[in-house]
Amino acid sequence: MLMIKGCVIFITLSLCGFLLYLCFIPVEIIRVDGSIVYLKHMPFTNKGKIDWWNKNREMLKRDYPGIVNQNDFNVILKNFENTVRLPDGSNDGDREDYNCYDDIKGNENCIFKQPVVRINGNSSHGTFFSLDHELYLQKPDGKLILLKSY
Repeated sequence: MLMIKGCVIFITLSLCGFLLYLCFIPVEIIRVDGSIVYLKHMPFTNKGKIDWWNKNREMLKRDYPGIVNQNDFNVILKNFENTVRLPDGSNDGDREDYNCYDDIKGNENCIFKQPVVRINGNSSHGTFFSLDHELYLQKPDGKLILLKSY
């Protein structure tokens, strides 16, 4: 009985430690392709994703000119897992589900399209975030409003 309790405590603490570790891994920008930003270790929560955008919008604007401007912008954040070979069989998935790049060397030069957050808006009306079946509006004053949950 004591051994079972010890195993349960160990597993619980290990799981909590792993989840805590995942929460503190910094988000890494892997690639920017036009208005598509590929991220590794994206935050788990909608609030975390919106906070990441708010903290990094100016850096993206500075380092990747054209991705965000004051008048109008449309950005897609995608989760990056790894590069893969473009599927060639009918059971491997649809080729339209992948973005492939010639500047990635080797046969594994494709990234699965997995949009996580769609962001669009302008400085006068605010920013819209579409993520996880919810649509948010962040007004220019910073107030975040859930507009629709579907």
